[in-house]
Amino acid sequence: MSDRLEIFDSLGQVRPLNSFTTAELEKLTPEKRELFDKLAAAMKACEEVEQAHANTEKAVRVAVKELDDAHARHRKDHPPTTFYREWRRIVLGEK
Repeated sequence: MSDRLEIFDSLGQVRPLNSFTTAELEKLTPEKRELFDKLAAAMKACEEVEQAHANTEKAVRVAVKELDDAHARHRKDHPPTTFYREWRRIVLGEK
């Protein structure tokens, strides 16, 4: 009974959990099966965290876009002034 399970693919990446057959898992000793179950739980947790991170990045991009749009509207409604324009407004009474 071989308790060796190849968890890496040819590129050195951890194989997806659904790629392990029940026959492969049944060959494992109880100690190795416990380790595999811990690995599977860690992989699932990692996938959940990566998905949450991706969702957060999307939310940040949306918020930054909204901020940029608001900033552009503000600059359109309140264009930046120069010292000379301010002087003309105060001294000469121009708008």
